[in-house]
Amino acid sequence: MESKPIYFNYVFKFGDESEKRFDVRLDSETLNLIRQPKESYPEWADLNFFKCPNCTLVYCPLINFT
Repeated sequence: MESKPIYFNYVFKFGDESEKRFDVRLDSETLNLIRQPKESYPEWADLNFFKCPNCTLVYCPLINFT
């Protein structure tokens, strides 16, 4: 039986009436982030642009929250 993901839905509401939503899905057994592939990525997410010193990824995982 496949386990169901854990979902977190964050909504940040700002004084100018705008809001930003972040939907986070985690594997319920490992608590690893379940990434949703995107059709395209912004320039900042390409780790050839900038990469944290110990990172081995191709795209920044923060892209999953945009």
